[in-house]
Amino acid sequence: MNLTRRAMAAGLALSPAVAAAQTRPLRVVASFSVLEDLARQIGGPDIAVQALVGRNGDAHRYDPKPGDARALRDADLVLVSGFYFENWLPRLLEASGFRGRQAVAGEGITPILVGRNGDVPDPHVWQSFANARTYARNVERALAALRPARAGAFARARTAWEGRLDAAFAQARASIPPGQETRVLVVPHNSFRYLGRELGLTFRGVRGLSTAGQPSAGDFAKLVDAVREAKGAVVFRENMTEARTVERLAAETGAKIGGVLHSDALSEPTGPAPTYLAMLRHNVRVIAAGLRA
Repeated sequence: MNLTRRAMAAGLALSPAVAAAQTRPLRVVASFSVLEDLARQIGGPDIAVQALVGRNGDAHRYDPKPGDARALRDADLVLVSGFYFENWLPRLLEASGFRGRQAVAGEGITPILVGRNGDVPDPHVWQSFANARTYARNVERALAALRPARAGAFARARTAWEGRLDAAFAQARASIPPGQETRVLVVPHNSFRYLGRELGLTFRGVRGLSTAGQPSAGDFAKLVDAVREAKGAVVFRENMTEARTVERLAAETGAKIGGVLHSDALSEPTGPAPTYLAMLRHNVRVIAAGLRA
Protein backbone atom coordinates (compact mmCIF):
# COMPACT_ATOMS: atom_id res chain seq x y z
CA MET A 1 0.00 0.00 0.00
CA ASN A 2 2.79 2.40 0.91
CA LEU A 3 4.53 1.67 -2.36
CA THR A 4 1.32 2.28 -4.24
CA ARG A 5 0.73 5.57 -2.49
CA ARG A 6 4.28 6.67 -3.17
CA ALA A 7 3.92 5.79 -6.86
CA MET A 8 0.64 7.69 -7.07
CA ALA A 9 2.17 10.67 -5.33
CA ALA A 10 5.13 10.64 -7.72
CA GLY A 11 2.77 10.50 -10.68
CA LEU A 12 0.77 13.43 -9.37
CA ALA A 13 3.96 15.38 -8.78
CA LEU A 14 5.10 14.83 -12.35
CA SER A 15 1.80 15.50 -14.05
CA PRO A 16 2.02 19.33 -14.09
CA ALA A 17 5.37 19.16 -15.88
CA VAL A 18 4.09 16.59 -18.33
CA ALA A 19 0.95 18.63 -18.93
CA ALA A 20 2.99 21.79 -19.48
CA ALA A 21 5.19 20.05 -22.02
CA GLN A 22 2.12 18.91 -23.93
CA THR A 23 0.30 22.25 -23.89
CA ARG A 24 3.05 24.82 -24.39
CA PRO A 25 3.30 26.19 -27.95
CA LEU A 26 5.44 24.14 -30.30
CA ARG A 27 8.72 25.85 -31.04
CA VAL A 28 8.93 25.99 -34.83
CA VAL A 29 11.75 27.40 -36.94
CA ALA A 30 11.08 28.00 -40.63
CA SER A 31 13.89 28.43 -43.11
CA PHE A 32 12.36 31.56 -44.70
CA SER A 33 9.45 33.94 -44.31
CA VAL A 34 7.00 32.18 -46.67
CA LEU A 35 7.09 29.03 -44.56
CA GLU A 36 6.97 31.06 -41.36
CA ASP A 37 3.67 32.63 -42.39
CA LEU A 38 2.19 29.35 -43.62
CA ALA A 39 3.06 27.64 -40.34
CA ARG A 40 1.44 30.49 -38.42
CA GLN A 41 -1.71 30.32 -40.54
CA ILE A 42 -2.11 26.60 -39.83
CA GLY A 43 -0.64 26.33 -36.35
CA GLY A 44 -2.25 29.43 -34.86
CA PRO A 45 -1.77 29.83 -31.10
CA ASP A 46 -0.47 26.26 -30.80
CA ILE A 47 2.93 27.26 -32.18
CA ALA A 48 5.61 29.88 -31.71
CA VAL A 49 7.35 30.29 -35.06
CA GLN A 50 10.25 32.29 -36.37
CA ALA A 51 12.10 32.44 -39.69
CA LEU A 52 15.83 32.21 -40.14
CA VAL A 53 15.77 34.29 -43.33
CA GLY A 54 13.42 37.12 -42.51
CA ARG A 55 11.21 39.43 -44.53
CA ASN A 56 12.87 40.93 -47.61
CA GLY A 57 15.80 38.59 -46.93
CA ASP A 58 17.77 36.69 -49.56
CA ALA A 59 17.97 32.97 -48.75
CA HIS A 60 20.31 32.31 -51.66
CA ARG A 61 23.04 34.41 -50.06
CA TYR A 62 22.12 34.04 -46.42
CA ASP A 63 24.81 34.36 -43.77
CA PRO A 64 23.59 32.67 -40.55
CA LYS A 65 23.51 34.75 -37.37
CA PRO A 66 24.65 33.58 -33.91
CA GLY A 67 21.06 33.51 -32.69
CA ASP A 68 20.09 31.03 -35.39
CA ALA A 69 21.96 28.19 -33.71
CA ARG A 70 20.23 28.89 -30.40
CA ALA A 71 16.81 28.93 -32.07
CA LEU A 72 17.50 25.63 -33.82
CA ARG A 73 18.84 24.00 -30.67
CA ASP A 74 15.59 24.72 -28.84
CA ALA A 75 13.24 23.98 -31.75
CA ASP A 76 10.73 21.13 -31.77
CA LEU A 77 10.33 21.39 -35.54
CA VAL A 78 12.28 22.85 -38.43
CA LEU A 79 10.43 23.52 -41.69
CA VAL A 80 12.40 23.67 -44.94
CA SER A 81 11.34 23.97 -48.56
CA GLY A 82 13.80 21.51 -50.08
CA PHE A 83 15.29 21.14 -53.58
CA TYR A 84 18.62 22.56 -52.33
CA PHE A 85 17.10 25.96 -51.62
CA GLU A 86 18.56 26.01 -48.10
CA ASN A 87 22.02 24.67 -48.95
CA TRP A 88 23.50 26.56 -46.01
CA LEU A 89 21.20 24.89 -43.44
CA PRO A 90 22.58 21.33 -42.94
CA ARG A 91 25.85 22.60 -41.50
CA LEU A 92 23.99 25.03 -39.25
CA LEU A 93 21.68 22.28 -37.98
CA GLU A 94 24.65 20.09 -37.11
CA ALA A 95 26.48 22.90 -35.35
CA SER A 96 23.39 23.89 -33.35
CA GLY A 97 22.86 20.48 -31.77
CA PHE A 98 19.30 20.35 -33.13
CA ARG A 99 17.43 17.27 -31.89
CA GLY A 100 13.88 17.96 -33.04
CA ARG A 101 12.04 16.98 -36.20
CA GLN A 102 12.65 18.32 -39.68
CA ALA A 103 9.88 18.49 -42.30
CA VAL A 104 10.24 19.28 -46.00
CA ALA A 105 7.32 21.39 -47.18
CA GLY A 106 8.13 20.63 -50.81
CA GLU A 107 7.88 16.86 -50.36
CA GLY A 108 5.69 15.35 -53.08
CA ILE A 109 6.15 18.25 -55.51
CA THR A 110 7.57 17.40 -58.93
CA PRO A 111 10.11 20.14 -59.62
CA ILE A 112 10.82 21.80 -62.93
CA LEU A 113 14.23 20.53 -64.03
CA VAL A 114 16.63 22.97 -65.63
CA GLY A 115 20.36 23.25 -66.27
CA ARG A 116 22.51 22.14 -69.15
CA ASN A 117 21.70 18.48 -68.54
CA GLY A 118 18.15 19.04 -67.31
CA ASP A 119 18.94 17.61 -63.90
CA VAL A 120 18.82 20.69 -61.64
CA PRO A 121 15.55 21.24 -59.74
CA ASP A 122 14.21 24.77 -59.73
CA PRO A 123 13.77 25.35 -55.97
CA HIS A 124 11.18 28.15 -56.22
CA VAL A 125 8.26 25.75 -55.87
CA TRP A 126 6.22 28.08 -53.62
CA GLN A 127 5.58 30.41 -56.59
CA SER A 128 2.69 28.17 -57.61
CA PHE A 129 -0.88 27.98 -56.41
CA ALA A 130 -0.94 24.20 -56.88
CA ASN A 131 2.32 23.70 -55.01
CA ALA A 132 1.05 25.93 -52.22
CA ARG A 133 -1.56 23.25 -51.45
CA THR A 134 1.16 20.63 -51.07
CA TYR A 135 3.14 23.04 -48.91
CA ALA A 136 0.15 23.54 -46.62
CA ARG A 137 -0.63 19.84 -46.27
CA ASN A 138 2.95 18.99 -45.43
CA VAL A 139 3.06 21.71 -42.79
CA GLU A 140 -0.21 20.48 -41.31
CA ARG A 141 1.08 16.89 -41.23
CA ALA A 142 4.30 17.93 -39.49
CA LEU A 143 2.45 19.90 -36.79
CA ALA A 144 -0.10 17.14 -36.22
CA ALA A 145 2.66 14.56 -35.76
CA LEU A 146 3.97 16.58 -32.80
CA ARG A 147 0.57 17.60 -31.40
CA PRO A 148 -1.88 14.79 -32.27
CA ALA A 149 -4.49 16.21 -29.91
CA ARG A 150 -4.62 19.38 -32.04
CA ALA A 151 -4.69 17.62 -35.41
CA GLY A 152 -8.32 18.55 -36.00
CA ALA A 153 -7.64 22.24 -35.42
CA PHE A 154 -4.68 22.17 -37.79
CA ALA A 155 -6.78 20.43 -40.45
CA ARG A 156 -9.56 23.00 -40.16
CA ALA A 157 -7.11 25.88 -40.43
CA ARG A 158 -5.45 24.33 -43.46
CA THR A 159 -8.81 23.72 -45.16
CA ALA A 160 -9.88 27.32 -44.59
CA TRP A 161 -6.55 28.56 -45.95
CA GLU A 162 -6.90 26.37 -49.04
CA GLY A 163 -10.32 27.89 -49.68
CA ARG A 164 -8.76 31.35 -49.78
CA LEU A 165 -5.96 30.00 -51.98
CA ASP A 166 -8.45 28.60 -54.51
CA ALA A 167 -10.28 31.92 -54.66
CA ALA A 168 -6.99 33.74 -55.22
CA PHE A 169 -6.06 31.36 -58.06
CA ALA A 170 -9.39 31.84 -59.81
CA GLN A 171 -8.93 35.60 -59.56
CA ALA A 172 -5.34 35.28 -60.84
CA ARG A 173 -6.33 33.37 -63.95
CA ALA A 174 -9.09 35.85 -64.72
CA SER A 175 -6.77 38.84 -64.35
CA ILE A 176 -4.21 37.84 -66.99
CA PRO A 177 -5.11 39.29 -70.39
CA PRO A 178 -5.51 36.65 -73.13
CA GLY A 179 -2.86 36.10 -75.81
CA GLN A 180 0.18 36.76 -73.61
CA GLU A 181 2.04 33.53 -74.41
CA THR A 182 4.60 35.23 -76.65
CA ARG A 183 5.38 38.06 -74.23
CA VAL A 184 8.70 37.92 -72.38
CA LEU A 185 8.66 38.90 -68.71
CA VAL A 186 12.14 39.52 -67.33
CA VAL A 187 12.93 39.16 -63.63
CA PRO A 188 16.21 39.63 -61.74
CA HIS A 189 16.62 35.88 -61.18
CA ASN A 190 14.79 32.83 -62.49
CA SER A 191 12.23 32.39 -59.75
CA PHE A 192 8.85 32.48 -61.51
CA ARG A 193 8.83 29.45 -63.80
CA TYR A 194 6.14 27.70 -61.74
CA LEU A 195 3.83 30.69 -61.76
CA GLY A 196 4.48 31.20 -65.46
CA ARG A 197 3.51 27.61 -66.18
CA GLU A 198 0.21 28.01 -64.34
CA LEU A 199 -0.70 31.32 -65.95
CA GLY A 200 0.65 30.67 -69.47
CA LEU A 201 3.45 33.23 -69.21
CA THR A 202 7.15 33.15 -70.11
CA PHE A 203 9.63 34.44 -67.54
CA ARG A 204 13.34 34.89 -68.13
CA GLY A 205 15.84 35.71 -65.42
CA VAL A 206 18.76 38.11 -65.71
CA ARG A 207 20.50 35.65 -63.41
CA GLY A 208 19.89 31.94 -63.05
CA LEU A 209 18.27 30.13 -60.12
CA SER A 210 20.30 32.08 -57.56
CA THR A 211 20.72 35.78 -56.89
CA ALA A 212 24.45 35.30 -56.39
CA GLY A 213 26.77 36.88 -58.92
CA GLN A 214 26.10 38.83 -62.08
CA PRO A 215 25.35 37.56 -65.60
CA SER A 216 28.32 37.26 -67.94
CA ALA A 217 28.64 39.76 -70.76
CA GLY A 218 27.66 37.04 -73.22
CA ASP A 219 24.58 35.98 -71.29
CA PHE A 220 23.47 39.58 -70.87
CA ALA A 221 23.91 40.24 -74.58
CA LYS A 222 21.74 37.19 -75.40
CA LEU A 223 19.05 38.46 -73.06
CA VAL A 224 19.18 41.90 -74.66
CA ASP A 225 18.65 40.30 -78.07
CA ALA A 226 15.76 38.18 -76.79
CA VAL A 227 14.04 41.20 -75.23
CA ARG A 228 14.49 43.28 -78.39
CA GLU A 229 12.98 40.49 -80.50
CA ALA A 230 10.04 39.93 -78.16
CA LYS A 231 6.83 41.86 -78.60
CA GLY A 232 6.17 44.07 -75.61
CA ALA A 233 8.66 42.71 -73.11
CA VAL A 234 8.24 43.84 -69.50
CA VAL A 235 11.06 44.03 -66.95
CA PHE A 236 10.28 43.63 -63.26
CA ARG A 237 12.21 44.39 -60.11
CA GLU A 238 12.32 42.14 -57.02
CA ASN A 239 12.06 43.11 -53.38
CA MET A 240 15.26 41.33 -52.31
CA THR A 241 17.66 42.17 -55.15
CA GLU A 242 19.22 45.35 -56.44
CA ALA A 243 17.56 46.92 -59.46
CA ARG A 244 20.55 48.22 -61.43
CA THR A 245 20.86 45.25 -63.79
CA VAL A 246 17.20 45.16 -64.82
CA GLU A 247 17.15 48.94 -65.19
CA ARG A 248 20.19 48.71 -67.48
CA LEU A 249 18.41 46.02 -69.49
CA ALA A 250 15.34 48.19 -69.85
CA ALA A 251 17.46 51.17 -70.90
CA GLU A 252 19.27 49.18 -73.60
CA THR A 253 16.16 47.53 -75.01
CA GLY A 254 13.40 50.06 -74.47
CA ALA A 255 11.41 47.49 -72.49
CA LYS A 256 8.85 48.72 -70.01
CA ILE A 257 9.68 48.48 -66.31
CA GLY A 258 6.88 46.95 -64.29
CA GLY A 259 6.47 46.95 -60.54
CA VAL A 260 8.25 45.07 -57.78
CA LEU A 261 7.65 41.32 -57.44
CA HIS A 262 8.19 39.33 -54.27
CA SER A 263 10.05 36.17 -55.17
CA ASP A 264 11.80 34.57 -52.20
CA ALA A 265 10.63 36.67 -49.26
CA LEU A 266 7.56 38.40 -47.89
CA SER A 267 7.40 42.12 -47.33
CA GLU A 268 7.27 43.82 -43.97
CA PRO A 269 3.84 43.59 -42.28
CA THR A 270 2.89 47.03 -43.62
CA GLY A 271 4.08 46.21 -47.15
CA PRO A 272 2.21 44.77 -50.14
CA ALA A 273 3.03 41.12 -49.45
CA PRO A 274 2.87 40.55 -45.67
CA THR A 275 1.56 36.96 -45.97
CA TYR A 276 2.05 34.06 -48.36
CA LEU A 277 -1.39 34.50 -49.92
CA ALA A 278 -0.91 38.26 -50.12
CA MET A 279 2.40 37.67 -51.89
CA LEU A 280 0.78 35.46 -54.54
CA ARG A 281 -2.02 37.97 -55.08
CA HIS A 282 0.39 40.90 -55.20
CA ASN A 283 2.65 39.27 -57.78
CA VAL A 284 -0.26 38.49 -60.09
CA ARG A 285 -1.60 42.05 -59.78
CA VAL A 286 1.81 43.53 -60.63
CA ILE A 287 2.27 41.17 -63.57
CA ALA A 288 -1.21 41.84 -64.92
CA ALA A 289 -0.66 45.59 -64.65
CA GLY A 290 2.65 45.28 -66.49
CA LEU A 291 1.02 43.31 -69.28
CA ARG A 292 -1.79 45.84 -69.66
CA ALA A 293 0.37 48.96 -69.50
